[in-house]
Amino acid sequence: MLLAREGLWVTALVLGVCWSAAPACGRAALRRARPESPARAVAALPPKRPFLIMNPKSGGGKVRRFRLAERAEELGARVVLLDPSAPADIAELARRAVAEGADLLGVAGGDGTQALVAAVAAEHDLPFLVVCAGTRNHFAMDLGLDRSDPSRCLDALTDGEELRVDLGDVAGRAFVNTVSFGVYADVVQHPEYRDDKAGTALTLLPDLLLGEHVHRLDARADGTELSSRQALLISNNPYVSPDELGEEAAGAGSTAANWACWASGWRTRRRPPTSPYAARSPRG
Repeated sequence: MLLAREGLWVTALVLGVCWSAAPACGRAALRRARPESPARAVAALPPKRPFLIMNPKSGGGKVRRFRLAERAEELGARVVLLDPSAPADIAELARRAVAEGADLLGVAGGDGTQALVAAVAAEHDLPFLVVCAGTRNHFAMDLGLDRSDPSRCLDALTDGEELRVDLGDVAGRAFVNTVSFGVYADVVQHPEYRDDKAGTALTLLPDLLLGEHVHRLDARADGTELSSRQALLISNNPYVSPDELGEEAAGAGSTAANWACWASGWRTRRRPPTSPYAARSPRG
């Protein structure tokens, strides 16, 4: 009655409609912001001649701790254990296995080793088995695998599912999850980063962001200019982490599917001199 007497009933009506519509609009916006549903996994035929490469140093020795080589061989796989004292051409090992009749390639190791063998599998249209025996296992996390027990990944040798995902490429080198340029790439190259990620990053970032020899990156991703960036991340799916510097929770992150590449760049407010570095986002 008071609103009607003061002539504010129209305003009150509009506010009521907006208030009622707000939750629906919010839910719709969140649905649109979510990535597309991942491609459906389909049942895969058990391989007849699977070939697996295992890195015994990855993940602090997960290959030996979970008896991955022995379990894989019991399931009919041929396994090659890398020798840390004698660096091997991993891609060549995979190609040789294909030439000898392998009908599945797999890796128990980190994302870098996974990428080398995944590229060979893609060349020959062969299935690729991910065994999450690395330290962080970002790709395995995106696939929804159990990172706490890598031996469960070997179940795919007898009862597996196939999921098709994009494979990224930068300057002829494949990547299964992400590739970084700039500050983050500099930080992760330090050996102490594995044991103390947050502390190492906080120690190095001041000089990397604002030091005298700061490098800047210019990139173009699908027509979008990213200029004078200090970090550039390119991923084959929306990259999500609940804790930027700490450990991700098991199962967190976006599920890998048929997305095109994503590119994200960061820069600080202060602007040191720009360097001529440049990067380009590939297509997945």
